[in-house]
Amino acid sequence: MRVHARSGLSVPYTKSSAHEVERGCLAETDPPDPARINTLSFGLFGAATKLSGDETLQETASFIDGLLSGYSGLPVVLGVAWLSWYMWRFKIRPALQPTHPQEMPYWIPVMGQKLYIVTSPQDVSAIYKNTTTLTFDEFVRDMMLSFGASEEGVRKMWESSRTGGNVGSLHKVLAHAGEDYYRQQFHPGDRLNDLWTNIQDRMSLCLQWCTITGENELSTQHDVKSVSLMNLCQNALLSSATSAVFGDRLLELAPNLLKAFIVFDDESWKLIYKLPPFLAKDMHKARQQIFTALQSYFALPRRERAGATWAVDVLETEMRRIQIEDHDIAALFGMPFWV
Repeated sequence: MRVHARSGLSVPYTKSSAHEVERGCLAETDPPDPARINTLSFGLFGAATKLSGDETLQETASFIDGLLSGYSGLPVVLGVAWLSWYMWRFKIRPALQPTHPQEMPYWIPVMGQKLYIVTSPQDVSAIYKNTTTLTFDEFVRDMMLSFGASEEGVRKMWESSRTGGNVGSLHKVLAHAGEDYYRQQFHPGDRLNDLWTNIQDRMSLCLQWCTITGENELSTQHDVKSVSLMNLCQNALLSSATSAVFGDRLLELAPNLLKAFIVFDDESWKLIYKLPPFLAKDMHKARQQIFTALQSYFALPRRERAGATWAVDVLETEMRRIQIEDHDIAALFGMPFWV
């Protein structure tokens, strides 16, 4: 955004109470000379912008000079403070730290965390391989809590090491071991083949003439059906994958689960950016529906919800071994269900 100075811009000066602090005492004085104040502000802003060589910044400084014409005290201090921040943030510090990621300039100072966007494929590969100095652990912990897990449940996931079973990852915390379970599930071999065959069979059933009904079907005329391609693909993919991973029981308990998932998936960015509930009502409602469905599912005995994949079974077993409650199990499975 470019801000251009307008020639002849001035602000009327009102002869209200003008004060200045001199030698620790607050004394009432006559209004200061506007020309003197404007000269002072121009000197400060002009000198800084000449040093930077930034044309846009020079124009902005001229604009601020105009606004400060006839004013004293706080506006000048704020203007100098803003320019000092801008110069340090985007001119001086980058020059002193040339190897650091370049930050894109912005106008309004804000509080928050930095977001680094990696665009080079080589850099992306290097980041994923660098597991010693870079980690996703804090982000994963934060997401576990955002999905409704308790502090105690998250603590157990990150402090309890596996000691039983024969599925590997014996010396890792369960949060990391869980990643290994999913890698083993999706690694080429019998486990992946069984899962993929299950998904294919279920998708084939979803695409049969007799099963294209409800929201998928827009109209029918003799041997022709008009369908919503988006609804058809969503239902076929999501229902097939969900039932193949968790078994049929989950969707039997929560027939509207996939609708909630679609809403949550569209609105999930609000969870990541921690928008307050009043700005993310649909997202929080959908997340709660997903949590309720998973909580009802994991509260059932396993014999009443057969058909889950190996990764789900072994991860649940390890969670129960370290005494994680049903509430937290449901919340912790919310993340892989969403992903």
